[in-house]
Amino acid sequence: LMKVWPTLGRIAPDELNKKLKGTGLTDEEVQYIIRNIMNAKGIILIADASKIGVRGEDPDQKLPYYLDNLITQIQNTAGKLPKGIGLLLTKFEKWEAYYPQYTSDNGLKDFVKTYLPNTNNLIEAFNKMGVNYSVFYSCLYKDDNSEEERFKIDLTRNRIIYVEKQYDRLITWIKDTFASEQ
Repeated sequence: LMKVWPTLGRIAPDELNKKLKGTGLTDEEVQYIIRNIMNAKGIILIADASKIGVRGEDPDQKLPYYLDNLITQIQNTAGKLPKGIGLLLTKFEKWEAYYPQYTSDNGLKDFVKTYLPNTNNLIEAFNKMGVNYSVFYSCLYKDDNSEEERFKIDLTRNRIIYVEKQYDRLITWIKDTFASEQ
């Protein structure tokens, strides 16, 4: 959706329908997508933390534009702001290892202020208008018993083990932010 939405966020709904259909979606799929987006209680943005500072790939170059267009369209269609905006930073291993001060709740917001300033400014502006905002990260557990740079693997299920605490925080934030009908 992010590849399509930024160029479509400020156009009329009928033109949006036409452009989305041009991507190969059926009428029913287009209506389903638009209806669910416009009626969503909130937004969870996902940013690849390994791309921060990478020229041409830095999420801070795209996320603010995408988010602003999306919220503008929601306001124009539904007449309201979303209840919450969550930002999930994926591939956070490097930052967690070298900058542990950024792994606390307040530290994550400091991280976004420092490394995603454009995104932070926009989200903070929405926060001042009453939109709940929180930041989460996702990374792999490092295998402390290995001398090499390896991640823990659950051999019974043949899966890499992710840090669960942040996903627990995300689920709690979703419940606390969107479950109530305030």
